[in-house]
Amino acid sequence: RGYSDADVIVQLEWDVPRERNVLVDFWMSSGSAQAKNFLEGFFPYAQKLGKNRLSFIPHYNIVSMTETGTNLCFEPGKKFCAFDPDFTGPITGKDVVEEDLRQLCLWKETAEYSDDASDKSFETFSSHWWKYVTQFHEKCVTASKDAKKRFGEECSYALIDNLDGKLPHLSNDVKRCVRDHHTQILEEQLNNRGGKDLV
Repeated sequence: RGYSDADVIVQLEWDVPRERNVLVDFWMSSGSAQAKNFLEGFFPYAQKLGKNRLSFIPHYNIVSMTETGTNLCFEPGKKFCAFDPDFTGPITGKDVVEEDLRQLCLWKETAEYSDDASDKSFETFSSHWWKYVTQFHEKCVTASKDAKKRFGEECSYALIDNLDGKLPHLSNDVKRCVRDHHTQILEEQLNNRGGKDLV
């Protein structure tokens, strides 16, 4: 039989879930220039979306190493390590792990639930974390000889102190988190790599 000249009507339908909140799991390193560039570029959108439209959960690239004699690890056991961001420069992998840990503690201390979240098992958004990570590489540079302006603990806590006057004890809360929970937090990151692409 030949084809008819009659119109053919095709209806296509996609069932797309209409969630109000977008979930983003982001794997990164505090020593990564690519992560820095992405976070700075995405920050305006994160601000607009806020906690009721965006669940943004950071994860950090913590690895374990078997080789000894390196300066890449948080402690002598070589369990929690990171790659050196500036090779022959002054910043080490150990410095990166320590900064990753401070950023994770800042996130844990300040992250909030969305207002309509039915699952209250974990917080999903921290405006303080966003402000910090988008200023950190500008305020705490790898090449500075001044510890107050160099990638590291002193500059990090000074930046946390200046984030928000409404949270005067925030740097102390982060320090306590680092002191009391570092093993648990770094273990979570080590076990949650899952072959993800990292920036």
